[in-house]
Amino acid sequence: TSLKKELLWARVTTLVLAVAAAIFSLYSPDRMIALLGAFGWGIFAAAIVPVVAIGFNWKRATSVGANVAIITSLAVNFGVMFFQKAGYYLPYHISGGAVALITSTIVFFTVSLMTRPRKLDVLVETVMDV
Repeated sequence: TSLKKELLWARVTTLVLAVAAAIFSLYSPDRMIALLGAFGWGIFAAAIVPVVAIGFNWKRATSVGANVAIITSLAVNFGVMFFQKAGYYLPYHISGGAVALITSTIVFFTVSLMTRPRKLDVLVETVMDV
């Protein structure tokens, strides 16, 4: 029954968040939703792409590299947003999400190469070789 309670609360929370998002979108300025969507996708892409697209397919990837890359992507995204609020923009109005994606990818490779990889399970290594 504890699992049913958790499922119920997860559904209730999802419903509450959906209603709150709908109300927010109805009463906010038109550009606000577009900016929040672009910023959200920028954060998502910069944090997830290097870790998932590269990390799942590269045997040399490390968990330390993945964690540092995600933290870096968040810091760059929020840093760019902070400076834009202060009136400073990237050249040619380049997206902060794109800069964060490139930065987190470089950090992921660098940190992974600098840290010692864990020994992979034989089955995981076999799947990665396919």
